[in-house]
Amino acid sequence: MSTIRKHYRKWQCLVRVKDHPQIIKSFKLREDAKRWGIETELKIRREDAGIAKIILIAKFTRKKVKDLEKQYNKKIN
Repeated sequence: MSTIRKHYRKWQCLVRVKDHPQIIKSFKLREDAKRWGIETELKIRREDAGIAKIILIAKFTRKKVKDLEKQYNKKIN
């Protein structure tokens, strides 16, 4: 689910999808925030085999690519 709110002088979009970390981004225009929120949520939901989830986890946990490949291969096999 994406939520848009006024944050200082910008529009902030929060995207929350179950079992994924929340993603936040700020924009000057409300329309840009709305568009980004919809696109981001769709990308996350459309990914097969949890690929988006692994990439998002890597951003927040600073895992190495080798570790991500091992984790991905375990999930697929």
